[in-house]
Amino acid sequence: MKNNMKTMFGKLLGAVRPKTQTVAESRLPRDKKENLFGRILESMVDKSKMIDPSDTKIKHPIHQPGPRQPFPEPKSEVDTLIEQYFGDDLDTANAVFTHESQKGKYFQNFEGYPAYGVGQVYLPAHRKNIPGKDDVEKVEWLKSPKNNIEFSRKIYDESKKRTGDGWRPWESYTTGKYKKYLKKK
Repeated sequence: MKNNMKTMFGKLLGAVRPKTQTVAESRLPRDKKENLFGRILESMVDKSKMIDPSDTKIKHPIHQPGPRQPFPEPKSEVDTLIEQYFGDDLDTANAVFTHESQKGKYFQNFEGYPAYGVGQVYLPAHRKNIPGKDDVEKVEWLKSPKNNIEFSRKIYDESKKRTGDGWRPWESYTTGKYKKYLKKK
């Protein structure tokens, strides 16, 4: 492309240069050559077909004026894990975990109960099933969203087998507070 432009530029200069000039005389400084080239191109452009950028009545073919649409937020690791483990009851899972912990934004229960992570796993009730030598290690294990959501699914499955309702262990479900986070259909 550069070579073609140089050749075209050279031909244009040659066409403009008087025949009586010598090669040494035709060597113009770069800024003068560029200015000359710009004037030649301007004379070749059909100005009647140019668009006035200040004209607001012209509609761009790609962008039509209208309300701005926000970009969709990328899925977080927590959202992906919830979808992976609770895909069969995703709307309820999102609502329950949003009410319980804002999907992991708040790691420990607000009211001081020893419940931790996305699923607010209640440590005293599940201590023997959580990996770790002591409570400090168990809490560290629950900090991982993957561990917490996977363990929450185990709690859900056990409750569903026992009672027929997998969400019964979560207070936000039994009190109905999760409903304000359900997506409207």
